[in-house]
Amino acid sequence: MSGVTDEYNKQVQQTGYLAVADLRTEDVVAVESEPARVAWANVFALVNVSQYWVAGEQPYRTIVIMQDNRVFKLIQSIQRLMTLIEDQRLLKLDAHIRKLIAPALGLHRNLPYVAGDLCLVPVTPRVRSNNSWVHWQSDEMNWDYRQDGTMLTREGCVPLLWAVSDEIIKRRIRDCSRLVSFLQSYGQKLRLGKLGHEAIRVTVSPVSDVQDVDQRVTYNWAMRVMMSLSQQVEEKVLSLALREIQQGDYSRMPEV
Repeated sequence: MSGVTDEYNKQVQQTGYLAVADLRTEDVVAVESEPARVAWANVFALVNVSQYWVAGEQPYRTIVIMQDNRVFKLIQSIQRLMTLIEDQRLLKLDAHIRKLIAPALGLHRNLPYVAGDLCLVPVTPRVRSNNSWVHWQSDEMNWDYRQDGTMLTREGCVPLLWAVSDEIIKRRIRDCSRLVSFLQSYGQKLRLGKLGHEAIRVTVSPVSDVQDVDQRVTYNWAMRVMMSLSQQVEEKVLSLALREIQQGDYSRMPEV
């Protein structure tokens, strides 16, 4: 690992993993002063350390672990970073997911964060309005449930031990998988690809297990929603769309 103290790096090598709950800002020596220049598509985890922030003494609120095992800290909170990340993306999905798609799928808390081809999943509870997150790459991630927490492994990355129960992780994975499945199944030319790799075009095809969608979102409606994601949709349209999903009446939804 790079960006951490020699003592901490030695500790990680001895244990074979990084215990996220024990990671402190003083363990990290690398500082990123220009987060806009970071290749966020290559992030592995965002660790919330805002609980250790002290005005005038300890200015750092976030520790970033990259997929190449570089570690650095930032003064920005994770919420601020997400705004910055989304501003860099041409396809901005997060607001549409929170206001429209997630409620239709019955998802209301601890939602994944999607901005372009980047999908982040919340792992820890909120502390000072921030969670810790991992970069969702389902085909390349392995979760090992242990008595002392949950171990996340990915080829080429230092294993991360999260002090979170298997019940919480499984619920977050289930919700994320459900949302991603919806987007990939119904999306038309949606730039999600493998969610972290090069963008591909997703062929529009109806999924067989429509019953999994709480509000019975119809295929035609889903096509219209996904096509609208590449446009700026007014708040009025989003509100109308959500109401129609809840009522099961799609007749008044404007064509996009």
